[in-house]
Amino acid sequence: MEAWALQLRAWRRPRLVLRALLAAAALGLGATACADHDVPSALLGRWTTADPRYAGRSLSITPATIEFAQDAANRDSFLIEGVESEPLRDGATLHVVHYRKGDGPIQMVRLQTDRRSPPALRFENHKEIWTHEGGGGTPTRGGS
Repeated sequence: MEAWALQLRAWRRPRLVLRALLAAAALGLGATACADHDVPSALLGRWTTADPRYAGRSLSITPATIEFAQDAANRDSFLIEGVESEPLRDGATLHVVHYRKGDGPIQMVRLQTDRRSPPALRFENHKEIWTHEGGGGTPTRGGS
């Protein structure tokens, strides 16, 4: 009976080690999902547009999330995976924001900021200008 008990312990030990490794990996992934991904200060805040086609809609960006809102009740929030920024010839900056919801596919949105006062944002290939709610926003350095 002792031999059988030793075999049972030997069989359980690798399973416990595997469970511990999986738990540690899950905690590590959770920690990185909430990490600051160096989102440029020019993007941070809540953005709205005066264009009547987008009445009630907003875009909100924090150091960890991006949220698209159609109105107060319809909001989609995503975790930011990373941001690539590139200066453009006209003085604006192109920001490619990579984001995802849960373990879904990574998506991206391309946003342009410029050095206007108050700060302005535009979805690439769209003409509508989005302004920082409150008109101020975070000061930009070099359009970033």
